This record gives sequence, structure tokens and C-alpha cells, in this order.
Amino acid sequence: MKRIAVDWGSSCLRSFLLDQQGNLLDSRQSADGILSLKSGDFASVLQQQCQNWLAEAEFMLMAGMVGSRHGWYEMPYLPCPVNLPSLALASQLLPAALSASGLPPIRLVPGLCYTDSHGIADVMRGEETQIFGALQLSNLENAWLCLPGTHSKWARVAQGSIVQFQSFISGELFALLRQHSSLATFCQQGAVDTPSFLQGLQQSSTANNLLHQIFSVRAQVLTGQLPPHAASGLLSGLIIGQEFSAAHHWITDDTPLLFVGNHQLNQRYQQAASFFGLVSQCISAETASVAGFNALAQQYD
Repeated sequence: MKRIAVDWGSSCLRSFLLDQQGNLLDSRQSADGILSLKSGDFASVLQQQCQNWLAEAEFMLMAGMVGSRHGWYEMPYLPCPVNLPSLALASQLLPAALSASGLPPIRLVPGLCYTDSHGIADVMRGEETQIFGALQLSNLENAWLCLPGTHSKWARVAQGSIVQFQSFISGELFALLRQHSSLATFCQQGAVDTPSFLQGLQQSSTANNLLHQIFSVRAQVLTGQLPPHAASGLLSGLIIGQEFSAAHHWITDDTPLLFVGNHQLNQRYQQAASFFGLVSQCISAETASVAGFNALAQQYD
């Protein structure tokens, strides 16, 4: 029998068909994220995307925002530290009353929560599966992992357990400023210019005043100090540089650093890592998801 793994986030639905050995047989993606669905649409959207896979599927394993308060069925956050067996044990079957005929049993993976030394809470959903997949792929038990994206996550793994993490609103902030702020006029360039990105990293590393630095992108264009095509790169470097300014205090030379994201973001974050003197490796987010789902599925065999 085969398995279906589903990474269902706020803006995207990704499904993977796997055999019992964990080989990826097929994958599908759509823009049917949780935030775009009306209440009660979950089963029909899933049936539509996975249609001809369903008859052969033994069960489905789902992670991400599908288990959030706004998702199909709310899964409580699991407090850190969390290892792979404890994550598998905390996963729950979707109540049959919420499912639909034709769907195999659905098991939902919980998100994680962490409270720092100041008593401030942080949460993740979906990234935990990618983290455990990246550990499987890299053969590591101790590492720092950065998952760049809308809400970038920096997580520390010790002896195979996620022990702490910190989230940054980097991707969302960049998109909002680029599209809906007074900087939007200057930030229409599609690609991020590498020299201006490095300039942003440099500025963020020498001054801890991000709000002023963001406004300065506009000022530098208006006064001719910065060409308009470089505005997006400078803005990206300023925001991502803030992540690295924080992370630089945590990461030591003897702790491996992994970036788990799409190719473009991995490349940009690896550029930033090199700027800050950090050695890193990159893993595809999709590859990590598949490996993480497989690792969880093996816990139920």
C-alpha cells in the first residue's frame, strides 16, 4: 500500500505520493492554502488534488496550518524539547465525522511551541516535519537549522530533539513593504540585486536601528545615492541581516548550520551566512518535507 503526505500551509497545498519504502512517486501543488478556503472545503479540495491516489493509499499524514485554529482540526502545540518519536506519538487521527467517504484515515501532526527565558512564546506548524527530515538527510543529531520563508524559523537541535527556536517575520515584512508601503514605487524590480543585498547586510551589521534603515531605502533613492533597481536588494539585506545579527550570538563554529528552503531563498541566506563568516549547507524544503513525512510514517510501521 502507498501513503499520502500533505504539507498544507496558509497559502499553498502540497501533496506527495509515497511507497512503503519512502520513495516519492508523484507530487502535486496548488494555491489552495488554508487562508483561501471556506469552512468545510477541506475534504473536497483534498479529494480533487489527490483523486487517483486515494484508492491505493493506506493512510494520509498531514502537517502545517491544516492543524491550526483556522484549519481542518485544531491540534494542540507540543512544547519543546521534542524528538521524532514524541512528535509521532502526539499526532492524532482526524475524527471520522470531519472526514469524507473515499478518504483514507488521516493523521495530523501537531505544531510546536517554545517559551524563551523572558517568558515569550513562539510557535511553528509544518517546519517541525522539515527539520526532522533535514536531520535524516544530513545524518546530524546536533545542528542549527534555518527555514527561510514568510516567517523564518531558526531552530536548535540537540541529540535529535528540537530544544528551542525563534521566528522572524522577515518574508512577510519584506512583501508588505515592497507592495503596500511608501517604498513600493521603488521596489518593483523582480530580482534582488546582489551588491545592494550585501550593502543591506553591511548596514544591518553596523547599526541596530532597523526602522530608520528601512526608511533610508526611500531617502537614498530620492537623493540619488541608490539607483531604483537596487532598492529591493537593499531592503532584503537589511531585513535578513537582522536575523543574522541575532543568530550570530547563538551559533558556534562547532555547530553545523543548515538552510532548509527553496533554491532562491537558500542561495540568498547562504550569501548572508558567508558575509557573517558562517559555514552552511543547503537542503531543499520539499526534499526535507518528504524525508520528514517518511521518518514519521516509519514510527507507525
